[in-house]
Order: sequence, then C-alpha cells, then structure tokens
Amino acid sequence: MRSLWDRSTFVWAAVAVTCVAAGVVSLRTQHPATSSRSESMYRTIASGGAALSDSGIVVGDAAAPIRVVEFLDFECRWCREMQPTLRQFLAERPGEVALVVRHLPLSRVGVALPFAIGAECAAAQGRFAAFADLAFVAQDTLPLVDLAALAKAAGVRDLPTFQRCRLANGTRERIFRDARAAHSAGIFATPTLVVGNRALSGAATLEELRRWVDSDAAANAKP
Repeated sequence: MRSLWDRSTFVWAAVAVTCVAAGVVSLRTQHPATSSRSESMYRTIASGGAALSDSGIVVGDAAAPIRVVEFLDFECRWCREMQPTLRQFLAERPGEVALVVRHLPLSRVGVALPFAIGAECAAAQGRFAAFADLAFVAQDTLPLVDLAALAKAAGVRDLPTFQRCRLANGTRERIFRDARAAHSAGIFATPTLVVGNRALSGAATLEELRRWVDSDAAANAKP
C-alpha cells in the first residue's frame, strides 16, 4: 500500500495543502439545511465542466444528453446521504440524465482509496451501483469489511478477475486521474456535483437538482 501512495504523492499532498488552506473540512461536512440555496453557493469552473463528464463510471443511460458528475469518497457521510437523492433523480429522468461517478478520496489515512479501487473493479463487471450501495450501508465499519466478500455480495461473479483488477496499476491510475481532474477544476470537497460548467459542494436536495439541471438544459437549448 505504501508504494501506491508514493507513486502519486504530489497529487495527494497538493489536495491536502489546498484543503487546509481553503477550509475544506467544513465544506466536506456541510449538509444543506433547506431546499433552497443561494446562487453564490454554485461555483463556475473556469475551464468548463464538460470534460469532467468524459471519463468516469456512468450510471444510467450513457447516451443521455445531460450528465451530472459526482466526485465522491466512500468515507464521506454526506456522500452517503446523497445516494437516495441521486437514485430518485435518475429514476425521474430516464434517458434524459446520466450520473458520472468519479473518485476523490480525501485522506490517505483510512479505507476510501481501497474502496474506490474496489468500486472500479466492480464497475468493470457491471456491478458498481450494488457495490457502492453496500459500501455506503457499511460505511461506519468499512475498515472491518472484506472487499472480496463485499464484491461477492454485490453480485460480482468473477472474483479472481476482481482481485487482479484491484492490484493492477491501471486501476489505481484511474483513481489518481480522477483526483487530478478534480484538483485541476478546483474541486477539493466531497460530495461535489458538476452540471454543465457549475459545481456545488455539499449534499444537494432533490429540488435543487431538478432546478439546476432544468436551468442548465434551458440555457443550452438550441433556439
């Protein structure tokens, strides 16, 4: 595990330093108390957010015209809080909206990174959603959870392939790539959602998602 971190120390060090400087701890634990949020809470991504949706685990219809990008950490409790909201929103918009999941483990201490890797390997066998659901259910005891057992419970059938995937450098690099993409876009908190070229840190409500996506769709509608 030590060699894993050594390969991308610069990424995680940059994230850690910026998090401290920006007060990300409060962002990460913020849970919106109302269904209405000031426009000032949404941040424009200077480089544009479209590129962030080009890579990641797609949940829903990959051909959907609208993509909501979620940066998550399996140890983040507000990421767990967001899952039912996202699930309901996708159910309301079949064929219209897809979720693109990207990883942003915020700490090198803990199990967020191994579970991100496990999620990638479950996704390779079409079982990301089930794996993520079980991981969030077990969030309070994640250090005690066996990844292979969780994968099996999530319906991953080829466990030897799952285990090889966990050890593959390419899988780890996908997690590091997600972190670099987030960092480049100025994203350091989880959960962070991106729609169009705007980002929002914190657990969004269902009503916020509806308004946000509808507003973005209207702004980009062809005349």
